[in-house]
Amino acid sequence: MTSKYIKYFVFAMLGLFVTSCSDDEMEDINYDSVHIINKELNEALKKKGFSFTEDGGLIQNELVKTTKVLNLSKCNLKTVIGLSTFESLEEIILSDNQFGAVFDFANLPLSVKKVVLSGNDDIVEFKNLAYKRETKFVAQRNFTSLVLPLTAKWNTAEIVYFASSEIGKKADIQLTEKNGVLMKYSLLRDIPDNKLKEYLKKLYPSVFDNETGKMDLSRTLTEKEDLIIYEEIDNLEGVEYIIGNPNYKGPEGSVIISGKAENKYLMQCVRPSKAVRRLCLKNINTEENLDLTSFTELTGLFFKNNETIVSLNLSESFVGKNVADTNILKNQLCLNNCSSLEDLIFPVEEGSIGMIQFVDLPKLKTIDLSSIRILHTIVLNNLPLATIRMPERMQQYTDGWGTNDVRKQLFVAFGESLRNTASIKMFLNKHEKEADIIDYTEYYITN
Repeated sequence: MTSKYIKYFVFAMLGLFVTSCSDDEMEDINYDSVHIINKELNEALKKKGFSFTEDGGLIQNELVKTTKVLNLSKCNLKTVIGLSTFESLEEIILSDNQFGAVFDFANLPLSVKKVVLSGNDDIVEFKNLAYKRETKFVAQRNFTSLVLPLTAKWNTAEIVYFASSEIGKKADIQLTEKNGVLMKYSLLRDIPDNKLKEYLKKLYPSVFDNETGKMDLSRTLTEKEDLIIYEEIDNLEGVEYIIGNPNYKGPEGSVIISGKAENKYLMQCVRPSKAVRRLCLKNINTEENLDLTSFTELTGLFFKNNETIVSLNLSESFVGKNVADTNILKNQLCLNNCSSLEDLIFPVEEGSIGMIQFVDLPKLKTIDLSSIRILHTIVLNNLPLATIRMPERMQQYTDGWGTNDVRKQLFVAFGESLRNTASIKMFLNKHEKEADIIDYTEYYITN
């Protein structure tokens, strides 16, 4: 064999050797990995058989790259951040997890076409799904199928926008009923109580379909009328569509609804429009954990005879910035006979409020009012509290109508069992030195 052919043979064999080594390495190739901060998602993917590096990174192997259907139901997920690495995913099942009030579709891979969210009844906002631009509805995701939780029934924004878009009209959208049965989503909603239906049609004719007599959620609400229902109605189903309508613009920003005491209506979704500044619900039960942090314009809340609410988050609401925000008719927080309420998160930012009234809250653990600097009236009764923190540094006094009170009057009403608590005694002693304490106990608290 000539040297020329020997050289060719050696290089050929070397080439085969290199190719062979490369093939062998493919058996245990060190794929790139990605660290998913989402602890619950990490645990769920491990149980599903996905591989992780020793330091906890998800190995982006062929299984990750080619997975088209992923069932992550009952995995205690609070978010789906981290799923974007599944580039071929088409269907994701997320039933019965622990998502909060907001579900963000932007955290799902763009390849996803089908999403199942049944059983996640805390979700009330469906972020990055669709929006409305003037009169046009625009879908942000190209979904072909959505299975939504029961609370989506009351959504008057993102779900409505998606269902009204060209993409949404072609999609299969279903709602999950309480019994787990699926029903086709519709933009037309009936108001079961005829008395309520006629009243709402009179107030807001722009959102009703004349042919069917039903409310059409895709229509723009144009009337500027406050929703006020003093007369007791058997079934209040349908008021949610008005309260949460993004175009609600009552002149006073008030929603005042009284239900029947003997058959309290359960309002399953309380998400007021940004224009709602005063929300009063009497003899109406609400969702257990009510988070109103996103409603920063809300300055008045009155709940009376609510048996179901357990926690109430008001950390971004109610407390105004100056004396003008203390009109007791508009700026008040009144919680009366809420038998299950345990946790109340009050604003921590310094500010002012017209009236605080906490009466008959047998399970409430603590009240922290230390941030209040301007206050007109405070009423506390029947509160078996572990801790009460009263306003600590009052700076101004108000006449209750939104102007400064030169007489420095402060109206108080404390139940007999609370008068001897250390924090209230200190509060009274301190302010008696510089202001007139007006005792309104007989007016506000009766046996």
